[in-house]
Amino acid sequence: RIGYMPLPLRRRPDIRTKQSSTKTSWEGVSDWYADYLSRPGTVQADIVFPGVVRLLSIQSSSHHLDIACGEGSFAAYLLRKTRLSITGIDAAPSLIEKAQRRRLASARFIMADAKKFRHILPQPSFDSASCILALQNIDDIQPVFQEAGTVLKPGGLFVVVLNHPCFRQP
Repeated sequence: RIGYMPLPLRRRPDIRTKQSSTKTSWEGVSDWYADYLSRPGTVQADIVFPGVVRLLSIQSSSHHLDIACGEGSFAAYLLRKTRLSITGIDAAPSLIEKAQRRRLASARFIMADAKKFRHILPQPSFDSASCILALQNIDDIQPVFQEAGTVLKPGGLFVVVLNHPCFRQP
């Protein structure tokens, strides 16, 4: 079932800044993003994260890769619901720093571009991967799928969540 829930519009800062480590990094708006995700009742916490967990069907001994992990909010959610090992990657150094400050057991966060990370991760080593509400902000998405394919174990599942362009929300 697909539904639409209108949300109050708030202007999102421009993500293409001089401070970005890549031109699609959220480095320049990391404080805004972390603040937004820390609020109760976000679309991510109430709708997206539970849906992704259902799609992943994670086993307790699984290894999960969170591509474009931001400040680690999905990893924190996963670890409240499951027992697994999580690796998160993001191109924004300040978001990785925020994720590392969470000090989540069984989670590690690495600064890496979503389009080229296989060289820093053992292959194939992940049972599942996710890229949540980030792919639409990456300038060339084909390499993201190629990289995910190299680090997923045979039969591994990759869940991608995108905003529909008609209903893009801040």
